[in-house]
Amino acid sequence: MTNLDWLREFIGASASDITSLRQARDALLTHPKIDPRAVDADAAMCRALILTAVTAVERIIEAWRDEAFLQTYNDKDASNGKKIALLRNCLEAAGVATNPDILEDYLAIKYLRNTLVHLKWIEAQRQQIQQRDFPTDLRRLDHRHWMRIIATLWHMLGYFSQAALRTGIPLSDDRLMEMEDLEIATEYSQQSRLVSLLLRGAELPTAWWRNLENLTDWISRELLVSADETSRLFSVALDSWRLYLDATLFGHQLGLEVVQKSIETLEKFHALRVYPRGRIGVDLRALARIPDDVRKVAKAVGLSPHEIEAIERTCATIREIGDSGREANRRLTIWSVEIPPGGAAELLRLFVSVPPGLSREEVVVALRVGSQVYKSLVNRAPLDLFLSQLPRLAPERRADCLEAGRTALAMFKLRTTWYAWVESDKDHPQQPPYELWRHYERLLKDLEAG
Repeated sequence: MTNLDWLREFIGASASDITSLRQARDALLTHPKIDPRAVDADAAMCRALILTAVTAVERIIEAWRDEAFLQTYNDKDASNGKKIALLRNCLEAAGVATNPDILEDYLAIKYLRNTLVHLKWIEAQRQQIQQRDFPTDLRRLDHRHWMRIIATLWHMLGYFSQAALRTGIPLSDDRLMEMEDLEIATEYSQQSRLVSLLLRGAELPTAWWRNLENLTDWISRELLVSADETSRLFSVALDSWRLYLDATLFGHQLGLEVVQKSIETLEKFHALRVYPRGRIGVDLRALARIPDDVRKVAKAVGLSPHEIEAIERTCATIREIGDSGREANRRLTIWSVEIPPGGAAELLRLFVSVPPGLSREEVVVALRVGSQVYKSLVNRAPLDLFLSQLPRLAPERRADCLEAGRTALAMFKLRTTWYAWVESDKDHPQQPPYELWRHYERLLKDLEAG
């Protein structure tokens, strides 16, 4: 085997090590019998990660050693501190903007690694470790240091990838794919706290959504080049999207037909230019605490005594919700599921005059479905993924893209229609982004045409 073959083997092994460490740590820290503080476990995992992370970066540097962007890095007798300065110069000469904190953190992590390997502290290295707020007692490494090590490694990998691409390294170069494997292994997330990725309970949808965002980013950066990899990640995209919908939208019995019906309902308001008299998203809990104001508003909009009585009964129900323990501080709106649908329909009279052809109950359903979709569709990642990116990379999976794309587009239309209407009032109406709708509708039509 050539030296490069050995390096690739070591880099691949490092990716597997990091993935295994992450999975082991997640399993350990979420085991029902583990101490919730898990101090010793965190420290042990950090020590193992330090060894693996530094080895991975050093092997990558060695793999790229002969490329132009690392030519001036070849000072084997330089101190570690000087090597970091040389590396910064190499990266910036290649057009990569580096963060000094990341490089300084990497130097501290490298010194921690030297301490672990050589079983002794060196005073100059200890100072760097302290300055970067890492502990000089290896038993005191914790979840914060774990995340900093993961983040530092993730950024370092990004620097090398950018340098290679900016200096003309072709995307088909295997070394880029090896770095991408390492980047996937870290699965760095700015939102992570106690564990690097906690796949349980309410956080599962977040992880599935992150998969969609990562895939969109990798495709836009043209990092997927092999057919095998595209096929594998296509399956990941579909699985993540289906699981995410099951946990968010469909888990609330909100199928595509309900979404389409809700769009039609809210679009009628926009078409007729019927908007709320005031902010419809007000906290009904606060409103219900002032019965006199409710009656004044009801009389001002011309409601009958019978209608006012129905509204007052709903306000009494809302006041009871407000006194029920954990719900006491929650903001309640017309679309909050805690409010009975019939009561919400009565309260709707205070905010808008429902046009002929629609019932107040239909409007409440549309507002509630729209609110759920607004929270579920965080951004446009699935639209770009299934209507533009994946059809281009895997045209043989057109039917799957169509199914996922239609759902994503319907959700996007409802999300934007709902937001535009609830943020409007009669003096300041807003319209959905119809131009953006048409852009995605054209992509969908092109996909349907084959």
